[in-house]
This record gives sequence, C-alpha cells and structure tokens, in this order.
Amino acid sequence: MRTMLTILIAAGIMVAVHGSAVEEFQWSWDGEPDAAPVSEKPESRDQPVPRTEPPAPVVPAIAPPAPVVSAAPGDQRLTEAYQRLLKDNLELRRRIQETQGQEATIRRENERLNLEVRDLESRIQESVKAIGKMRQEQVAERENPDRQIDLEGRLNQAEVERQRLAEELERVRAQAASMPVALPVVPVVEASPAGPAVEPGSDLYRKVEQENRALKDRLAEADTVRRQAIEAREQIAKDAESAQQQAAAAEQKRLELERQLAAVKQTESAQQGTIERLMQEIPKLEGELATLRNRTVESSRAAQGQQQEVELLRAELERREQRLVKAEKMAALMNRAREEVRQVDSREKRDMHFNMAVVYQREGRFRDAEQAYLSSLQIDPSDADVHYNLGILYEDELGEPGKAAVHYRRYLRLAPSAPDADQVREWLLRLDMK
Repeated sequence: MRTMLTILIAAGIMVAVHGSAVEEFQWSWDGEPDAAPVSEKPESRDQPVPRTEPPAPVVPAIAPPAPVVSAAPGDQRLTEAYQRLLKDNLELRRRIQETQGQEATIRRENERLNLEVRDLESRIQESVKAIGKMRQEQVAERENPDRQIDLEGRLNQAEVERQRLAEELERVRAQAASMPVALPVVPVVEASPAGPAVEPGSDLYRKVEQENRALKDRLAEADTVRRQAIEAREQIAKDAESAQQQAAAAEQKRLELERQLAAVKQTESAQQGTIERLMQEIPKLEGELATLRNRTVESSRAAQGQQQEVELLRAELERREQRLVKAEKMAALMNRAREEVRQVDSREKRDMHFNMAVVYQREGRFRDAEQAYLSSLQIDPSDADVHYNLGILYEDELGEPGKAAVHYRRYLRLAPSAPDADQVREWLLRLDMK
C-alpha cells in the first residue's frame, strides 16, 4: 500500500509538471480553504504605457491530485502531509504572483512618470525658446505699438505657462521620488608687518646770522610751498578719484538712462518729452566728465611745476649751507690766529712783570716786588720760577713763612726735578718744623 501511494504521489507531480506546459490550471477541492486569486489585473490607464521589459515568468499551476483509493488508517498521515504540502505550494505561488504583479505595476508607474517628466521638460524648453523668440520680435517691433502690446500679452501668457510647467515638473519629480523603487545610491563626496662757532658781535657773525635767518625764511617758504604742493597733489588725487567715481556714476547713470530709454520706447508716443529730457542729460553728463578730466590734467601740471620750484629752492639752500660752513671755518682760523697773538702778548707781559719784580726786590721795594710777582702769576699761574722767587721774598724779606710755604709747594709740584728742588724741600721742611 505504501509503495502504491508513493507511485501515485510521483505520478501526480509529473502530471503537474507536464501539464503546466500545456495550459495553466486553477483548481480547488472540498475541505480546502478558498484559494486566493493568482493576480489582480492592473488598473486601466487613460494612456497605456508600452512595456519595455520582458514579461514576468509564469509560475506553473499544480494539477489536482489523483483520487486516492481507500487506504489503511496508517496511511492517512501521509495523505494529510501531501495535502498540506500542496496547500503550502499553492500559497507560495500565489504570493509570488502577487509580488510579480506589484513589481510590474510599480515599474509601469515609474515609466509613466519618467515619460511625463521628459514631456514636461521638453515643453518647458519649447516654452523658453518661444519666450526668447518673442523677446527678439519685441525688440525688432519696437516701432509698432500694437505689435508690442500683442507680444507683451503673449510673453505674459508664455511666462505663466512656463511657471505652471515648472511647478508640474517639480510635482512629478517629487511623486517619482516617493515611489518605493530601489534607486542607485549616489555617493556623497565631502568637500574633502660744525666747526667752532663764529665769535659773537663780529661783522662776519652778524652777516652769517642774517644770511642764516634769510635762508631759514626761504626754507620755511619752500617747506610751505612743498606742503601746499603735497596738499595740492593729494587734492588732485582726491579730485581724480572723485572724477573717476563721478565718471563711473555718470556711466551707470548713462546706462540706466539708456535702459529707461529702451523701456520708454514701448510707449514712445506718450513719453516723447521724457525721452528728449533724458537725451539732453546725457551730453550734459559727458560734458561734466570732460570738464573733470581737464581739471585733473591741469592740476597734475600745476603740481609738477610746484615740485620743480621746490627742487630749485632745495638746491639753492644746499649751496648756501656750504657757503656758511666755509665762513665758519674762516672764522675759526681767524680766532685761532687772534688767540696766538694774545698768547704772545701775554708771555711778554708776564716776563715784563717778572723782570720788574726782580728789579724791585734788588732795590728793596719788596711790596712792589710782591705785586709784580702776583701780576705775573695772574698771566701764567704755572710759572715755577715766579713761585720760587715769591717764596724767598715772603720768607726772607716780608716775614710771612706761611705764604712762603705755599709757593714752595707749588714750585715743587710744577718742577719736581729742578736742580733747586732738593734745596726747596729742605726750606719747606724747616718752615714746617717751626
């Protein structure tokens, strides 16, 4: 019995396989639940979309089982297992057909949306071309007011239509993006700092001082002129910048006037006065621009002339400074010669006072000799012989040993290696011991 049941099951499967090549067979039997429909027909479309992919493979249906001869109770379990297997197989086939139907529906919907997108894009491009063509016609027909009005209305309609198509395109694209279709993933690339001074009071000093004051005045004037030239140059730069700005503003204004003129030409008959006013302002602005340019050129020339004058004054000042230096050198030479003459006179006076003191001392006129020696020391305090004679005069003749000791010490300080130095030291020691 088991062998017969196995043969029947195998025969049923073979019949199902071979029978599927002939026709698709739907079946059910008593005791089984109602089978779900194999597939649902897609919704009808106003404009059917042609298929571009091969049709989904058809899952072969299962033939009904052959009637089973009454079997023994032990074989009932095999029959039930076979029936459950057939039921599960039918359910799987139904689900496969439903999935294939849904996939085909989604694919057809995507194709429809893509066709709508391409159609909208094409219509938008045609609308843009039509708008451009009408704008060219509007420029060409500027002398025809009626034609201008007609073109303006058509342009407005075309703009509205283009805007509507753009909104429709965005809606269709958003709808296509919301469809549950696997799209290719686009990787996102991450945007992986003098010689000695001239003697005061002399004629040369006064002359040089007067000339120096004159030079300083000229220098102050030259500096004033230089500052004025710098200020003028800065003003020229400012005027040039202002002129450029005004020229740019004038150019912008001219362009604006031209744009206004182009707009006004659409209603030229009603706005002829405005056009004439604008045409009159353009030459005026050009004249102002030319005037500013001429002023800039003249200011530049004036600045160059002032700069040349400053250079000449600077050269004259340098020459006078050189002459002043030469005058100071000559004054220094004259002062040196005068000092040498004065020193020669001083030596002669010193020797005269010294000789008079010696004569007074020999004649016994000791106070006169003292005054003559002191006069000689006023001229030359470093004369050691005067200190020597004056010390002897104070010690031997005038009886003033303190003053004698002072002059002896100065003598030894000025002439420590003189032949009489040792003798003077003995006299000084004797005076200190008293």
